[in-house]
Amino acid sequence: MMDHQLQHSALPVRVASPNATRVLLMCDSTNRLSQLNAALMREDLVIDYATSLAELRQACRRGHQLTIIDVSADLLIDALKLLRSSRRHADVSILVEASRLAGAKDMAGILSQYRAMPCFSGEIIKLARARLGRLQRTSFGRKML
Repeated sequence: MMDHQLQHSALPVRVASPNATRVLLMCDSTNRLSQLNAALMREDLVIDYATSLAELRQACRRGHQLTIIDVSADLLIDALKLLRSSRRHADVSILVEASRLAGAKDMAGILSQYRAMPCFSGEIIKLARARLGRLQRTSFGRKML
């Protein structure tokens, strides 16, 4: 079960510029949340955090270009359902920390059902950076037209 008392208020908060790329980061570990935040943080990036399903529901009110989920298997299905039922997140790329799913029962086909990509710890940051780089090049190209 997720610790609903996680304190993520110490993480940096940025005022979003209209052109900022937004990432939604859902994590049930403050240590891992801080690590992911530090690895992804850039000037042109705004990261919204969710440490519970209630916070995820609120975060879904804003649009994001990428979502990263690092939660236990018992929360993953509800998180994916919530994201895919959100009009703003129906087609957003979702990267899921796969090592958290090891040994979980009844997870066969869940990630593909919700169009989420399983990634192991080392590759999740690489894939997120690559995806964000492509998004920014595409956005930059549109601004220039």
